Amino acid sequence: MYLASETLTRETVADAPDPAAALHRSVAITLAERPDRTNKLLGNQS
Repeated sequence: MYLASETLTRETVADAPDPAAALHRSVAITLAERPDRTNKLLGNQS
């Protein structure tokens, strides 16, 4: 797990917006895929 303070996150976005946006996209994609992956692993439980 990675953890960055709000201050560090704001500074990074201000100083390097393109890499920060790429990181945000990557995190969003990872989080969006988790429920689907979990559902596939558990199968149809209903």
